[in-house]
Amino acid sequence: MPLPAFLAAAAGSTVTRTLIVRGGTAILVYVTATGIVEEVFPDSTDEIEALENAIKEAGGTIVSGLGNATLEVVRGIGRATVDGIDAAYDAIREKFIKGKEPDIVAGFTIAMLAILTGVYVWHSVKNAKDAL
Repeated sequence: MPLPAFLAAAAGSTVTRTLIVRGGTAILVYVTATGIVEEVFPDSTDEIEALENAIKEAGGTIVSGLGNATLEVVRGIGRATVDGIDAAYDAIREKFIKGKEPDIVAGFTIAMLAILTGVYVWHSVKNAKDAL
């Protein structure tokens, strides 16, 4: 049951309802700007209904925080991935590429010529029909 302090904290404010998993157990957490005010198990519907009615009677508004939290996690993963790829590129460039551009181009050219020569010789031998 809500305590008078909780009702005072919820009066006229927005209360965010978020589903979290703590220790393998799902818990509905009700939070105001001042912090967590109540934790309820999702399967206790009577307690949830009584709590939400008490919040509404005190003048509070209940919003669901699950969608916003999920969106922030997805955005955070995207930002972290892009930052990680950028940092990896910068590290590789500084260590292996910077100042060695002519050597890299020469290496790619030699590798391409070796592959093309191998393919040409393979097809020449295959079409001669004497070795393979």
